[in-house]
Amino acid sequence: MEFDDEFDLKSCLDGLFPGLSLGGDLFHQSPIGVGFNIGLAEIDRAVLIFNAIFRNAEAVVLLDEDSSWEADPTRWYELFSLPGLLPSSVKPSIRSYETKFSEDEIYRVQWAIIRPSDLSTGRLFDAIANQDHGRTPSVRGRVHILDPRTEVLLHMYDDRGMDVIATSVAPLLTLKSSFSSWINREKLDGTDSAQR
Repeated sequence: MEFDDEFDLKSCLDGLFPGLSLGGDLFHQSPIGVGFNIGLAEIDRAVLIFNAIFRNAEAVVLLDEDSSWEADPTRWYELFSLPGLLPSSVKPSIRSYETKFSEDEIYRVQWAIIRPSDLSTGRLFDAIANQDHGRTPSVRGRVHILDPRTEVLLHMYDDRGMDVIATSVAPLLTLKSSFSSWINREKLDGTDSAQR
């Protein structure tokens, strides 16, 4: 899969994960996935998982699904407006499309192709974890990171955890062996197993 001006995120997601709703529980929508416990005090887990997944990627797609709800602009940032997310010298081309769930629910997906090394993962995952706790800064919407080459999609849904889904088991086996004590659920053999 090549990243160029013709890259179409919506078509890519539809091809890799047919019927996937970014607004829903990714783990239960995919036949292959791993769910991890994170926690406010252990955001470094999210950073380590990110690094394990994307360390060899030249580029990834950083995307945000956001509704039009009103939010406190002093605390809630749109993803690409989050201070410190990317170095000031990095100016990604941000593209978007809309998804309509009903007459009243329209979501905008904004996305950009970035180098994983440019992303301040600690800042990003802290802002996601802060969403439900009245802490600043917080990022609005649901943030996902996709590597179309390895066909892996990561989503930290809040401070409690992170789901990683893929089109095949292979890219998730390393995560299982490296971070098994953090896993709270997995689907790697065609069955859904919850771990305690």
